[in-house]
Amino acid sequence: MAPNGAGKTTLLKAISGSVRVGGGRLEYRGRDLTPLPPHPRAALGIAHVPEGRRTEGLESVMALFPVLRERRGQPAGSRSGGEQQRLALGRGLMAAPELLLLDEPSPGLAPRLVEQIFETIDRIRREKRLTILLVEPRVVEALELCDRGYVRETGRVALEGTHTALLADPRVQRAYLGA
Repeated sequence: MAPNGAGKTTLLKAISGSVRVGGGRLEYRGRDLTPLPPHPRAALGIAHVPEGRRTEGLESVMALFPVLRERRGQPAGSRSGGEQQRLALGRGLMAAPELLLLDEPSPGLAPRLVEQIFETIDRIRREKRLTILLVEPRVVEALELCDRGYVRETGRVALEGTHTALLADPRVQRAYLGA
């Protein structure tokens, strides 16, 4: 969690290889990702679901999201925001990743759909045993899903800890929870 402009989306893009790192190194499982373009990173098990709901479909995704099977012939762009987000999540899962990068899956969705998206992310995490790096403006929901959280400020990690520790931290409560 972090305010707008703190580099959250850029961090995910740097990990997936869609933007170049300006300095330093990115390592994943002991391997330097810095010189690698996106395709070899995907082959290493990294999948990025960017903000904006870019969508595709596949049979295995239909099993996870039955509503998508019902509307299989409908163009992705004409679907509701919730269905587009399900398609985007499914697209990320089609790569059978070990690390799933999710960039703000909830903005613009109705509260009921937000709840369904978070339930699905939790189910994916548990059933597929994936590591998920989630950038999300809904701080409470994001912290409830995570094992470990990070707070970024001006491009750096300012706080980190378990979800319980971060929810109890007065700085997090003041800045993100209105306490």
